[in-house]
This record gives sequence, structure tokens and C-alpha cells, in this order.
Amino acid sequence: MGISLLCFCLVTLVTLILIVKKIKHSKWNLPPSPPKFPMVIKETFRLHHAVPLLLPRETVVHIKVQGYDIPPGRQILVNASAIGRDPKLWTNPEEFNPERFIDKPVDYRGQHFEFLPFGSGRRMCPGMPMGMAIVELGLLNLLYFFDWSLPDGMTIDDIDMEEAGTLTIVKKVPLKLVPVRVM
Repeated sequence: MGISLLCFCLVTLVTLILIVKKIKHSKWNLPPSPPKFPMVIKETFRLHHAVPLLLPRETVVHIKVQGYDIPPGRQILVNASAIGRDPKLWTNPEEFNPERFIDKPVDYRGQHFEFLPFGSGRRMCPGMPMGMAIVELGLLNLLYFFDWSLPDGMTIDDIDMEEAGTLTIVKKVPLKLVPVRVM
């Protein structure tokens, strides 16, 4: 999960940096200030859920969910990716907007059911702390040690964020960026 999310975060941050350079606006200067960086990661989690279907759950008793009768012993799959793009839960869900997390006290720990990057409850991903460390440290190192640019002839509009995959989500078109060593 970490590598897929790392790739989507890097594409998103580099796109933002290139846009900032283009319009000479300093709002997203690097290194990112602490409040903005977690918001970018959360928004990337929301838009590009690495594992779209959470682990199956089994009903123990007869339940009724949104008018559907579900007998005991049935397996239920939660589509966390669809929840992250649900217009009933998120304003402009297809738009990348890290600021949406300024006023939303939403965290990764599965307490907020509109945002489940690691699942929730007893079956929550046990690797969450390690996954978050890999994403945060990996991304910060990539942004600290390199400046990034697009290959010759490529523009920001050419970056394809389309997803592919079944069990895990990856970029359909591989990431193409040119690292320029800073140090």
C-alpha cells in the first residue's frame, strides 16, 4: 500500500509545486509546513484508496441495511474507495482539495466512517503506523533531496491520474518525473 500511495502523493505534490512555480504563488513552498503536509496525504488517501475493498466482514445476526435484508453468515465487503468519493459525504469529491481537512477532525484510525484508508475496528490494518512512516518519510526525503520537473514537452495537463487495478490501486499510466538533485 505504501508504494502506491507514495506514488500518488508524489504526483500530486509535484503537480502542485509546478502549478505554484507557474503562477509565482508561494502558498505551497517546500518543504511543506506541518499542517499542510498531513492534509495532502489525507486527501491523497481519500482520492486514491490503495485497497478499494476492505477485508470481508461476516454477519452474525440478521440485519437490515438501507432496506436490504442480510441474513446471518453472509460476507459483506465495504467499498472504502467509493466512500471516499461519495458526494453525500464530501463536497466536490472528485476535486483534489487538501483544505477540506482544516475544519474536519478526521484521522486515519477508523473512527470516522467517511474516511477509512486503513479500515476500522478489530480488523483495521495492523501495519498502519509502519505504512504512515513509510509514506511520510519517503515522501519528505524525495521532496527534500530533489527538485522535480516534467520530461521535455510534457505539461501539467498531460499528467494522467487514472487508476488501474483490482485488489490494489496503482496509476494506470506510469509516473514520469525528472529528479534534479538539490544536495
